[in-house]
Amino acid sequence: MSEDKGCAFPAAQQFDTGMSRFGLGIADMQERSVFEGLNLQLVISHLACADVPDSPANAMQRKRFVKMGACFPGFRAPGPLRPVVSLDARIVQIRTVQAGDGGGYGLNWTAFRSILLTPLPI
Repeated sequence: MSEDKGCAFPAAQQFDTGMSRFGLGIADMQERSVFEGLNLQLVISHLACADVPDSPANAMQRKRFVKMGACFPGFRAPGPLRPVVSLDARIVQIRTVQAGDGGGYGLNWTAFRSILLTPLPI
């Protein structure tokens, strides 16, 4: 908060709802003063299993997200949670990678069968 101006700057807050990565965790929510003076414009979380839509972990994390959000004065539970951003990229190359060939930085990935691979320019 800008005390000399008497106003709160717009802020975003990420909650760690189960990925153990970034954001405030459930234990952090006990200290409500962490939110004093914030002009929250965005609250977010990151689903650990976002690439597996039917994973039970997603439902657990969504439930935690709503519970954590309820700590804010004036909070209203939203309707169904929905993505707020998307990522698009043009395909600029398609290549065949043979079984056993490696890829990625550090060659930390190996194709277990012949596949088509599309690097994206992001």
